[in-house]
Amino acid sequence: MATQITVEFFLNKSQGVDYYDIKTVVKDADGANDPISGAEVVISKMAQQLRSGITDSDGICILSSFVAGRDYTISVEKVGYESQTKTTDIPPN
Repeated sequence: MATQITVEFFLNKSQGVDYYDIKTVVKDADGANDPISGAEVVISKMAQQLRSGITDSDGICILSSFVAGRDYTISVEKVGYESQTKTTDIPPN
């Protein structure tokens, strides 16, 4: 089965520094577009894993503390579904 990845960024100001949360939404790309719970989401930079998490019942995983102006690779895996990888960047402020 195919998966679809949607990525959103949210600004979090912490101690005067701008950090971003990355919200990853994982859905079944075949047919009904249903959310996929229990998928592993890994965010890395230059092949180094930075953060990982598991999607909830709505297919959402939010990971925190990313810096703007950098490229990140988001990988999603779940047994029974095609693995997906997406490269994205958080634009500089």
